Amino acid sequence: ISLSPLVNPFAIGLFEYMSLLNVRVAEPAVRQKLLATLIQSPCTTFVGTVGGDYHICVMFATRGPHTVPEFFYSINQHVPAGCYEAFTSACISVSLLAPKYLGAKNYAPLHQTYGVSDAVHEIDNLDVKILTTMVTASTISPTHISRVVGVPASTVTYRLSSLKERGILCGVNYALPPFSDGVFPFALQIRSSTMNREVRGAFFDYCTKHPAFTYYIETVGEWNFDVGVRLPDPRLASSVIDEPQQAFPPLS
Repeated sequence: ISLSPLVNPFAIGLFEYMSLLNVRVAEPAVRQKLLATLIQSPCTTFVGTVGGDYHICVMFATRGPHTVPEFFYSINQHVPAGCYEAFTSACISVSLLAPKYLGAKNYAPLHQTYGVSDAVHEIDNLDVKILTTMVTASTISPTHISRVVGVPASTVTYRLSSLKERGILCGVNYALPPFSDGVFPFALQIRSSTMNREVRGAFFDYCTKHPAFTYYIETVGEWNFDVGVRLPDPRLASSVIDEPQQAFPPLS
């Protein structure tokens, strides 16, 4: 089990994007170089290899839409030209759903959510050091963080409380490595032809209660929703894909 802080990039004036990369070359060395470049970028918040229609999924945060081309330009400096094709959507909200597939069928539909907000807050170097320590040390103990950062534990406690109150630190995410719990992870990219706010709210409620859904990301761009799924048998994927379409006809 890995532990990491759930940080809301929107609360500090950043915009978050998700890109799916279709790698056009078969050479393993090129793919590894692309992966390494994405991981080393200071903008990336998540990088993962996937199967199916795409090969790599990357989430990154920038200061605004005008900086998205700059992100890809920085990546392209280290890999052969035209080695991948990227499909990108801007995230509006990100929700981590309770792992209901691990519990009873009446598991409460809990979730942690962050998203676009009008309020933008400043953070200083100490805030950054505290959050970085929480990632690298996989602990939320103020005593441990204080030893690493070099400030009193009371200062760390105060800063953590302030980060939470301002909506920057949304919580702590406990994650299991893919396949370690005997289930198979999938990601559904969903397009919507027409969905008003009421229907979108109903779809979010549907996702929080679905026993196989693990996260929900609302986006604008190539697709409208990205939904995580975990299944005990990959052969169940087709039926799970059909369920949202039947419940919400505008989806595809």
